Amino acid sequence: MTTKMIKDPIHGSIEFEGDAELELKSMLSDPYFQRLRRVKQLGFADFVFPSATHSRFGHSLGVYTVAKRLLSVVEPDVRKGRRACHRPFLHPMVSASSRRRCGSRHPRTALAAAHTYDNR
Repeated sequence: MTTKMIKDPIHGSIEFEGDAELELKSMLSDPYFQRLRRVKQLGFADFVFPSATHSRFGHSLGVYTVAKRLLSVVEPDVRKGRRACHRPFLHPMVSASSRRRCGSRHPRTALAAAHTYDNR
């Protein structure tokens, strides 16, 4: 498996591994994405704080890193290459085929308790 890395001052090394992530890495060279290097994330804050020179490009890479880390906690099977099985608390209206595929992960009471916290 090929791995590419980008060094980030805040998040350290940002790794792109696997075919899907390498496809995302190749999108970084797109002119529309490269334009984000010239767009300031903090507006005119660098006039008051000279070291606040963050761009939307760097911010987007940081968001990718945090989202990837969050996904590995919420859906750990995705990082291992297995198909994700959605949890009932994330998607209360799970289809019957999904319940059969995931087995005992979806109790029959999940749909009944799904609207317990509705604000209606």
